[in-house]
Amino acid sequence: MGLPSPTYRNIIQQAWPLMLANIAHPLLGLVDTAIIGNIGSTHELAALALGTLIVNFIYWNFGFLRMSTTAFAAQNTGESNSIALWQNILRASMLALSFGVILVITQTFLINTTLHWINASDHAHSVAKDYLSLRLWGAPITLLHFVVTGLLIGLGETRKLLYLQILLNGINAFLSILLAGYFSLGVKGIAIGTLVAELVVVSLSISIVITLFKKDRQQYNKNDISKSSYFRHITHTLFLYEKMIPLLKSNREIWIRTLFLLGSFFAFTRWSGQFGDNVLSANHILLQLIAFSAFFLDSYANVTESYIGQSIGSHKQAFFFNAYKKSTLLAFITALSIAISLMIIGPTLIAWLTDIEPVVTISIELLPYALLYIACSFLAFQLDGVFIGANATAALRNSSIVSALIFGVMWLVILQQGSKEQLWWAMISYILTRGALLYLQLPKLIRETFQ
Repeated sequence: MGLPSPTYRNIIQQAWPLMLANIAHPLLGLVDTAIIGNIGSTHELAALALGTLIVNFIYWNFGFLRMSTTAFAAQNTGESNSIALWQNILRASMLALSFGVILVITQTFLINTTLHWINASDHAHSVAKDYLSLRLWGAPITLLHFVVTGLLIGLGETRKLLYLQILLNGINAFLSILLAGYFSLGVKGIAIGTLVAELVVVSLSISIVITLFKKDRQQYNKNDISKSSYFRHITHTLFLYEKMIPLLKSNREIWIRTLFLLGSFFAFTRWSGQFGDNVLSANHILLQLIAFSAFFLDSYANVTESYIGQSIGSHKQAFFFNAYKKSTLLAFITALSIAISLMIIGPTLIAWLTDIEPVVTISIELLPYALLYIACSFLAFQLDGVFIGANATAALRNSSIVSALIFGVMWLVILQQGSKEQLWWAMISYILTRGALLYLQLPKLIRETFQ
């Protein structure tokens, strides 16, 4: 196991399966929406939108399980420390299953609380409750899949992730059409299809992990370490509290970082509403273009996590610099290419997304600000990957908190006479600040890591 040398070609070969896997996820949401949009009622479509929004928000808060697992897996691989690798995977898996069980137990409270804050009809709320109840029963396997995803990224097995995502989408789409359409189960059929698809794919993911584990065990057997001794080495310090601290601390810092990141986008959306529904709708459309660009930039960040983690584990400073510089250049070229492409086709895409004339006009007027955001965002994405791979999560937390606070202060200062353009300038400053703060911490990270 381990990544090839960080050449441009190898980085792209690692990144493109992640790009396709990232794009495949929202496509599934479009399939589900199309099914209910054609065979269901307005209430059911609203319920699907509510349910998807809430379940995505809940699971997104547990993204730290993926990120921290990637960091530890990459570093342990770089160290050639198979025992530590599987100890960290088992600890992360136990943590994921524990959180999953908590979500199952508290699902009624979570569903009622979240739906209480969202205005919708009683019928839509009722259907959304059924959808969420079914989806949250799958919380343990969903969170466990986060750990497997983190492991495969950390090991550089990105093609396996693409195959798993294609399988997940294929099974899910088939079952959604069958259950929601043919058997007329509606939104409930969508939820059941997703639950079954996740169960099948997680089972396959676990089998992949077991295969990787067996390869490591066979390598240890070649070194005259018995099978029973190999298991004893893994379980000997598995449950020691001091061994759990690094994982728990890393997860805590990434969780805080994610909360402030989500809070910044929530604030941007909320403050957009001050300018009326047309501006709110226009900014929502532009955020979808930003989210689309993130599918590509996040792929390079994920690959960077793996390369940086393995370079630190193997104490190869040249490998670190090579991976960082080349992946960042590729991310910059990608961000610039996306911005230029959207400058050309953006107005057409906006017209496809809505035919409401005032919204189209405002969206096109504000499009340059969204494109500037995309062009500037590559550094924050890349340095997120560097600091996650290095497991330097305190710096990630601090940069997210400070940049979110600066964003909020900027808007409060210009609130009385602020314009929709100034709100976008505040948002652009937010992403620039995130990248700049991490960049200023980079020399310290390198110095402490390779001293």
